[in-house]
Amino acid sequence: MSHFFKNLIVIFLQTCVGQAAVESKVTVSGISSGAFMAAQLGVIYSDEISGVGTVAGGFYGCAGNHFQQMHQLSKVNFMNDKALFLLNVFNPFYKAVQSCGVSAETTNLDVKLLRQYAAQKLIADTENIKNQKFYIFQGSKDQVVHPKMQMQLQDFYLQMKVPPENIQLSSLPSAHTFPTDQDNLNSCTEQAVPYISSCHKNVAGEILNFLVALDLLRSKMSEPRIYRVNQNMENHPVTISDYGYLLTNQQCLEAPQSCHLHVVLHGCEMNDSFDGAFDQKFQRTVFTDGPLNLTGVYRMRSEYDPLSPFSPSISERNDQMGLLTFVLRSGFSDYVEKNNLMILFPQTQISQSSYPYNPKGCWDWVGTSGEKYLTNQGPETSWLMQLIRSVRKNPKKLILN
Repeated sequence: MSHFFKNLIVIFLQTCVGQAAVESKVTVSGISSGAFMAAQLGVIYSDEISGVGTVAGGFYGCAGNHFQQMHQLSKVNFMNDKALFLLNVFNPFYKAVQSCGVSAETTNLDVKLLRQYAAQKLIADTENIKNQKFYIFQGSKDQVVHPKMQMQLQDFYLQMKVPPENIQLSSLPSAHTFPTDQDNLNSCTEQAVPYISSCHKNVAGEILNFLVALDLLRSKMSEPRIYRVNQNMENHPVTISDYGYLLTNQQCLEAPQSCHLHVVLHGCEMNDSFDGAFDQKFQRTVFTDGPLNLTGVYRMRSEYDPLSPFSPSISERNDQMGLLTFVLRSGFSDYVEKNNLMILFPQTQISQSSYPYNPKGCWDWVGTSGEKYLTNQGPETSWLMQLIRSVRKNPKKLILN
C-alpha cells in the first residue's frame, strides 16, 4: 500500500471518530528553564522538531559558558567551585539570569558558535530552522526574564531566516508564570510555586493551535489518560527522574506514528521532588556556613548529620504542587481526548547531588551538565531526544504499572 493511501486511511479514521487530524511530527514547549531548553532542542534537533513554544524563555546559547568560566576560576583561586555559588559576581546561575533575563537587551546571538557546532555535526543543519514554527509568550511584569527577551528571541529566529508568519508573539501584564484560563490558581501577577496562574488566557491552547494544527478540539480529559512512563533511558543523567508523564488517547497508544507528539518542559521548582520547606532549610544552612565557604573549606553536610537539610533524604512529593499540577492544570490536557495528540511531560529530579549546582530542579540551559550542554552530546539534550524517539516509536513499552 502506498504512503499516499495510508495517509488517506488515517485521515478517514480520524474523521470517523470525530478527531482533528494533525500531522505526525514533534513539537516542544516549556516555561522558564523548560522554555530555554525547548529553544535549545529546537536548534540542536531542528531536523526532527517542527515547532517550539516558549513561555518566559530565551534564545539558544544566551547563557554562554559561565559554568566553564567558574570551574576555570576555581582552579586558580583560593575558593573552590561550590563556594563561588555564594557570590553573585561569580555565581553562574546569577550571571546567566543577568545576561538572559535582567540584561536581555544587551545579550547577542553567537552566530559563529552556531556555525561551528553545525559544521562539527553537534547540532543539525541550521537551514532547518527556517522551516519551523515558533510561539513566544512573555509576561510584561516578569521579574526573572526581562520582557525585552521576547524581541531578542524573535530576532534570533528572523536571523535564522524564519518567515515572520511562522512566529507568533503573545503577551500579558503577567509575572514569571504560565497563564491559563482556569480558575483557582495563582493570580496573574503572582510569581510563586506552582507557577501556573489564572489569567483568562489559554496559552497551552495557543501553543498547540499554532504549532500543531488549527482548530484542535478541546474537552476535559478523563483520568485514565495520564500515564507514568519510564525515563530510565541509556545514559540516564542523575538530574533526571525515573519517571515522567504521558497524556494520550487509546488510538495514539496503539498507532503512535499516526499521532503528533508535543513535549512540554516544566520550569524550576515545578517537578515532583521540589519541596519549598526543604529548599528554605538548605538556603539557611548555606547562609550559616557561608564564612567557611569563602576560605575554600566548603563542604556539603551529609545525610548522616542531624543538622543537615538532607536528613531525612529528599523523597517524592505527594502534595501535587509540583509537576503533576502543571500536567493537570496548565491546559494541555484538554486537547488529548479529541485529537490525535500525545503530550509528554518529562521530569527532572532533585537529589543531594543537585546542591548547590541545581537545587531547584531546572533544566540545564546554563551548563550545569557540562560544556556540551548546547549540543547533541549534552547529557540532558541527548537523553531528552532519546526519550522523545522512544515515545514516538512505542509509548506502551514505556508505561509503568
